[in-house]
Amino acid sequence: MSVQHTPPPLLPRRLFLRRLGRYAIFALLLVCVSWGIGILGYRLLEHMAWIDAVLNSAMLLGGMGPVDKLQTNGGKLFASFYAMFSGLVFLISVGLLVSPILHRMLHNFHIADSKRAEDDDDDEEEDDENDENDENDENDENDENDENDENDENDENDENDENDENDDSKIVKPSQLVGLGKE
Repeated sequence: MSVQHTPPPLLPRRLFLRRLGRYAIFALLLVCVSWGIGILGYRLLEHMAWIDAVLNSAMLLGGMGPVDKLQTNGGKLFASFYAMFSGLVFLISVGLLVSPILHRMLHNFHIADSKRAEDDDDDEEEDDENDENDENDENDENDENDENDENDENDENDENDENDENDDSKIVKPSQLVGLGKE
């Protein structure tokens, strides 16, 4: 009997959707904070109007690139770093959205795998019990077969004497192999 950790059951669908919602809120907060950083950077370093700063930071954060031509060196440096930052924010936010779904899938596989392992353990225990019973039954059958084999050997010897040219009598039948190799 093996001792295995039984995984907890899957969360009910309602709780899973609540968890998915929390992760979506975290991803949305990350995107909003990043968007705010972009707006302030364009406003302060490039001296853009608020609406232009919102548009440029949204386009860069969305992966499209800046709309307006950048005038200052500070604005250009900010845009380059903000573009790299935006790529990371995109990857992190997608990871936040997908991680609860992947976690649920992997947890489901783990539960199915542990059930399969439990079933295999149960089958092995049953097989062990059956093997013990089978060995006892085979020993009883072997005792009976030994008596029959002695009679059969005498009959076969008589036939072999008559048909020495025929070696077919030396072929072992599967029924004669019962109990071999089990001691």
